[in-house]
Parts: sequence; C-alpha cells; structure tokens
Amino acid sequence: MPQPINVDLDRDADPADRAASELEWIKASTVSTANLALTPEQARTLVAKLPAVFDQYLEIYRGKPVDRSRPFQIQSKVIGMTYDVRNGSRAPRGAVSRSKPRR
Repeated sequence: MPQPINVDLDRDADPADRAASELEWIKASTVSTANLALTPEQARTLVAKLPAVFDQYLEIYRGKPVDRSRPFQIQSKVIGMTYDVRNGSRAPRGAVSRSKPRR
C-alpha cells in the first residue's frame, strides 16, 4: 500500500531561504530523453543493464533515510517508436503492432 509523503517545511523560515532550498531539490532532479536507432537485440541488452544501476542505489539507500533526504522516483522507459525521430519517416509496416481503435 502506498505511503503518504511527508515533507516538513519551516513555515516561519524566510521565503527566500525556503525558495533557495527548493531550488536545490530542483537542481538535484532531471528529466531526460535520448533517441537511438536500436535493433530489438540491442534494446533488450539495454533493458537488461538498467536494473543493475537502480539496484546499486537501492542497495545503498533503501530504508536508510538521512537528514535532509526526500523520496525520489526513478523511472525507466525503453520504447520502440512508430516513427524515426531523425527524419520523421514511419516505421516499416509490421514493425510495430498496433491495437485496433475503439469504436
């Protein structure tokens, strides 16, 4: 069952100090995207290697909160696209399975 996230804010703190603290958290976060042309085998190899990076950090930090720590959510998506982002062309017919539209 998901647990609520409690973040204690010092409501009496100077707003500028609070903003600087939040900026520190924003700078510690990222959203990034990389587009690659991969074969199915190359994609499977990439997907197989990603858990090792996550597992390394989970082993070190899971269940060991320290002062000033916050929960972070780490996501991974490796998805074959239906078009080539390099030139906008569609994937070859049959390369991507598509579900039939709902009526």
